[in-house]
Amino acid sequence: MNNPYIISIGQNCNVAITLRKMLFRTFSYPFDWTIQPNIMDIVDIIKNKEHFDVSMWLNKKFSCNELPHDVPNDSHGILENNFEKCETTLEKYKRRFNRFFEHLFSDREVYLIRYGDSNGLNELQKILPLNCHIIHIKDGNPDSLDTINKIKNITKFEIEPYSIILNEIMNHYDLFPISYNDILQSALIINKDITPFINNIFPDKTIIWKKDELFSYLFTKLKELTGKDYALL
Repeated sequence: MNNPYIISIGQNCNVAITLRKMLFRTFSYPFDWTIQPNIMDIVDIIKNKEHFDVSMWLNKKFSCNELPHDVPNDSHGILENNFEKCETTLEKYKRRFNRFFEHLFSDREVYLIRYGDSNGLNELQKILPLNCHIIHIKDGNPDSLDTINKIKNITKFEIEPYSIILNEIMNHYDLFPISYNDILQSALIINKDITPFINNIFPDKTIIWKKDELFSYLFTKLKELTGKDYALL
């Protein structure tokens, strides 16, 4: 059975940080690293998705200082910034919005998580497909055990071994090039039974991987092994 899609709808980056900490975050979505004070903006985006202009949205976010962390060399340390290829911010957000709409209207269970302000959530729920559910945690925090347990208990998300490996590789962003042993030793700390899964990905244990080469190979290999997409970019 496939895991549900878990999507942050703000109101800030704490939701995405929580999911990353829990190893529940295998996709990047457009509201992960933004300040999203108004839920009705999301309602309007979904209602007008066929004509939604990512460029206008992005310009508004930058002009309102509501996109503080998802930029290159940001001190917040958002990992995917360290793996971006030579692309524009607009191209990246077009990809993330396409993924958001695709997953929102898929046949899989979807959980939209919101911390803080709840005004507009009822309007949002009215326009969502039946498979989409909203989790609102007023005082949600990445360091709160209550927050983490609530997300675990509602979503029933199961951490996948390949997600552990992907997360550990991204945590090595400042240590490239890396080897098979670097990845193995890091992942073993999280899961002592991880070795067979790493061997599935890296049958040749002698390669020293550069960053771009590894990620080009990795997402293709994971798709081949599992039939699933992993897209943290």
